[in-house]
Amino acid sequence: DLHSFPTRRSSDLHSLATVSFDLKQLGIEKSPIGTSKVTINDGEKVAHVVKRYFEINGVKIQGTESEDYGFYLKRVYKKNITKGIPKKIREKYFPPPDYEPFEKDSLGAKDFGQESGWKYNLNGETPNVGMSSKEAHDGDEIIIWYTLKL
Repeated sequence: DLHSFPTRRSSDLHSLATVSFDLKQLGIEKSPIGTSKVTINDGEKVAHVVKRYFEINGVKIQGTESEDYGFYLKRVYKKNITKGIPKKIREKYFPPPDYEPFEKDSLGAKDFGQESGWKYNLNGETPNVGMSSKEAHDGDEIIIWYTLKL
């Protein structure tokens, strides 16, 4: 009596995106989270993939309610995420004597001026639409980055 094993259909193979995290505009060269290969399920938006990236790296985030519509990443929580910001950048936004009124373990919109916040780059371009408006595809390269000027 032979056992039959189901063969893998191509629809069962997961697509993958490469997701990374960039704080270079804050003067931090080495990413505090790093780069991960993240599974994309059929028809998913970039917002779903980005949320999964943070989950697999054990990083909490605050964003608007739904990844399906109008998702915006507001804040990323990670121990010492703001460690290593050069003095000249800190002093530009926070003149002495209080250099660091921002949180050490989180980074969010408007922390470094009214125009600072999170953006994303998809395959080398910064789309002018939100993460929940773009569908994710196999081989996509997504960079989550912090900007000082939205």
